[in-house]
Amino acid sequence: MTDPSIAKQTPAKPGSFSDPLRKVYRESFVANPAHFQSLISHDTALLCIDIQYLDAAEGFGVFADAETSGVPVEGREHYFSALKHQVFPNVRKIQDAFRQNNLEVIHTRIQSLTRDGRDRGTGHKRLGLLAPPDSKEAEFIESVAPIGDEIVINKTASGVFTSTNFHYVLKNLG
Repeated sequence: MTDPSIAKQTPAKPGSFSDPLRKVYRESFVANPAHFQSLISHDTALLCIDIQYLDAAEGFGVFADAETSGVPVEGREHYFSALKHQVFPNVRKIQDAFRQNNLEVIHTRIQSLTRDGRDRGTGHKRLGLLAPPDSKEAEFIESVAPIGDEIVINKTASGVFTSTNFHYVLKNLG
């Protein structure tokens, strides 16, 4: 729920706005009045990109067969440890802050339109990336999955703007 006192604030000068997301920013974040105004006017959305079993879960998708993934054991261990201990918790903190302030949280995922993936982009075909509808690979990681009526954009290629109606959706949101 957005705090009404925050929604009514308009920054007269930098630093006068109590940023609802300040707690989740890194210390290196530089204050920018335009960011604050964008948050106040709800012109900002969080885009969570491809946080799904296809590429972010051990034993699935890209990592279904660890031996043929081409990623050394140490690299896989580091990758999954970083996801579990850094990436997922921090994404969740930002998602929670957006949700608490009634800001859009949008999710993208790689998912073909067909079970055999014949509709995928050539890059995904070349890399062997396949996440058919209703497959485990197409599912979001539970801790950062969409909640309620959040928008989900399915991609059949890498670019969200080139392979989906994402730009159209953003324009409709304002």
